[in-house]
This record gives sequence, C-alpha cells and structure tokens, in this order.
Amino acid sequence: ITFNGSDLIMYLDGKQIDIEDTEGSVPDNTETHQLNNETRLLFIGGNIDDKDFFIGDIDEVRLWDRALAAKEVKQAYEKGILFTEGQVLHVPFY
Repeated sequence: ITFNGSDLIMYLDGKQIDIEDTEGSVPDNTETHQLNNETRLLFIGGNIDDKDFFIGDIDEVRLWDRALAAKEVKQAYEKGILFTEGQVLHVPFY
C-alpha cells in the first residue's frame, strides 16, 4: 500500500488492485494507542480496536518516508529490486 497524501493505492504481486481517495482525511501519526497493555503507534495486520485482524502470514514490512511509484513497486515484486532511498523501517519476519 502506498499513500501519496491523498490516495491509498493497494498493490498485489506488483500490480495495482485498488485505490481509495482519502481527501480530507489525515492518518493519525501523532498519538500512540494502548492495546493489551502495550503502547503502539503502528498497526500491521490489525486495528486499534483489537478486532478484525488479518488472517494469513506477513513475510516482511518496509516503510518509506515517501510514496513509492508504481514502477518501483512492480520492480520490487518482479525483479527483487528494492529501493532504499527514504526507507525508514525494514522488519524481516522470516
């Protein structure tokens, strides 16, 4: 998923599958939330209400301080070319 300031764009296997216009919405990046006696700012695979969890496996998570271009997403999937410019987090789970 990329966010360019107005649109959330979802990719699957390097191809865009959905886009959601979020004009007027701002992600909550200023507060932390308590969940199961832990303080969290970022939720991956769940939400702050401790319900509606993702069912499946998450292999790794990467975050950038910019929205990746569709070409970058495609190259990352098809060729394993990962752009590190602006990358602020990489968590390999496996």
